[in-house]
Amino acid sequence: MTVRLFFISFGLAASLWAVPAVACSVAQPDWNKRVKHSDTCSFYYAGANDMGAGKDAVDQGNGLVSQELSFFFASGMAVVDCASATSAIVWAKNPPQDEQTSCGETLPISAHLPPTGALDVSGIGSVAGLVQFAAANGFRTTADANDLNKNQRRKDRFDAFCGCKLHYPESAGAKK
Repeated sequence: MTVRLFFISFGLAASLWAVPAVACSVAQPDWNKRVKHSDTCSFYYAGANDMGAGKDAVDQGNGLVSQELSFFFASGMAVVDCASATSAIVWAKNPPQDEQTSCGETLPISAHLPPTGALDVSGIGSVAGLVQFAAANGFRTTADANDLNKNQRRKDRFDAFCGCKLHYPESAGAKK
């Protein structure tokens, strides 16, 4: 009885010890599906490993459209100026040192958005202004949202300008 209890306890302890490694690993049995887009521009299965997703495109006014993105453990906000067909992504910051996880996840981008965060896309007014604000406030940026599609097969690409097609169909961004 004592030996059996030891092995049960040892097995339970070993499985608990292994949980952080399992929690951080990517477990997806059916890889490499085609990106799925909705009528509101949300998407999933983006990227070569199908780990990219985006929420609905939001009209921010004055030709700007934003979309929350997540790729692996990173979260960001793509902003597109439909009139000029320019875009950028602002990536969420890492959590404070005392709140960091063993997986290295960033905060969700929503933590940086109003009402609690300072990243107010509608108040900034332009892609250039957004990039300038991001740099001044310690955010990482990607200069062009389509950079995430580089080196991806066609079936793994998302439409970074989908929000322009939805909200500003006559714009230069809608034609991209």
